[in-house]
Amino acid sequence: MAPNLLFVMEQSFTPADLVLISAISLVCAGAMRNYGNIIVTVFIATAVDYMLPGVFALLTGAPVGDALAASWTRLAGYSSVALLVRTLFYFAAISLLFGTKAAYGRR
Repeated sequence: MAPNLLFVMEQSFTPADLVLISAISLVCAGAMRNYGNIIVTVFIATAVDYMLPGVFALLTGAPVGDALAASWTRLAGYSSVALLVRTLFYFAAISLLFGTKAAYGRR
């Protein structure tokens, strides 16, 4: 049986996640030089998103094993639909922000 898409979205996207997606997308779009880099930029953004809990755990003094477990839990805690939609959100957000940057850069 297919998962209910609204239930998956409700469980996968909290307001904190949307703020995190916005912040990471803003930094990545600012670092892009041309639109051909979008695939690499989205890959880096999703990698940062999934590694961030482990980095926070390391910064607070947790052992390395706990930090790796935190990152793995972030990645494995979502369904495949949520991971795909999260990646598509990064793709859309970075594209929109880069397009806005390019439009204002032409002025």
